[in-house]
Amino acid sequence: MKQAKGPEFIRFFRPILTLLLESGGSGTPAEIVDRSIEIAKISESEQEAVNKNGQSRIKNQVHWARQYLVWDGYLDSSKRGIWSLTDKGKSVDTTTLNPLELFRNVQNRRAKIKRPKSTDTPMIDEPITDGMELQDHRMRLLELIRSLTPNGFERLSQRLL
Repeated sequence: MKQAKGPEFIRFFRPILTLLLESGGSGTPAEIVDRSIEIAKISESEQEAVNKNGQSRIKNQVHWARQYLVWDGYLDSSKRGIWSLTDKGKSVDTTTLNPLELFRNVQNRRAKIKRPKSTDTPMIDEPITDGMELQDHRMRLLELIRSLTPNGFERLSQRLL
């Protein structure tokens, strides 16, 4: 059951909301995720697919759907380990809910949130006034790396990777 447009996870908006409405407004992630997959009629082969982390791709999609429902005000995220409906979620009509529209609304709102740029905020410890201080910092770091023993350099490299 693929969507014509939008990300695949929006197909889980309705099942999550429906399950929570039927279960009295809240449930555990495990039961909601599993039942949402059943309701969406996800094939066994699709359920076996994993992402780069080795996690279930489908379960990851259900969790993304839940996050978008939180961002749009349908679900409450205040209690860890419990998915619960907000007042907006309790009054939703899942038959008229447009998943793609919900997704786009969230995307538009989140795009408007102005995030501070790192260049807008000066460093508190040491503001760099010219290129000379930056060059000195680099030279000190290079000297430190060169002074490491081969074993120390190997350990540093392992930690960086």
